[in-house]
Amino acid sequence: MATTKVTLGQHLDPPRPRQPKVPKRSYSERKAAAVDALQDVQRLAKYGRPVSEVKKAIEGNGDLSLTSGLGHILAVVVQRFPAKMSIAQIATLAKMKGSGGTFKTYWSRLKVAGLIESDGLLWTATDAGIDKFGGQVPAPQTQEEVVDMWAHAVGGKAGDMLRILVEHYPGSYTRDALAATVDLEVNGGTYKTYISRLRANNLVVADAYNVRASDDLMS
Repeated sequence: MATTKVTLGQHLDPPRPRQPKVPKRSYSERKAAAVDALQDVQRLAKYGRPVSEVKKAIEGNGDLSLTSGLGHILAVVVQRFPAKMSIAQIATLAKMKGSGGTFKTYWSRLKVAGLIESDGLLWTATDAGIDKFGGQVPAPQTQEEVVDMWAHAVGGKAGDMLRILVEHYPGSYTRDALAATVDLEVNGGTYKTYISRLRANNLVVADAYNVRASDDLMS
């Protein structure tokens, strides 16, 4: 059998560099991303966009794919157009940590791409951002739909408290009475965390004694 001899000085093809391995997401991570993406599509479709149209619009825009973090955040901003929101509110609706590195990275890329803009305090989508979704925006949300959206976003008993305060608006609840309606201790850490979450998203106004739904939420 013939063999190939390699003599001294003979040049050989250099070995191919190894391609870095892309870490694979776990099943639970892929499932969570798919669920979030589906919810985005369903919410946008609910307010005037067919599911098939929304999905096609998102998937047809490169890195703004249906399951990408960029697309997920931009969908939240476009959904509320022409309403303006704080970064904290957008992060809450996107179910991300606004102070986290991932959210900040995505947010920076959206700004650089000119897909979002600010009046110095609050943010909304630009025409370019809306174009990523076919150049159309959802129909305006009703007051009930806005409250449902926020109650779902803050979740759990925080959402329950928000609904209670909305029903009582423009009246207020004492802190003790509000805590009692959701079976929480007014001085407990859980209750304080929920109130803080609601205040951070400008959903309630609270002082040392009383809590009520914010005028911005109800306007």
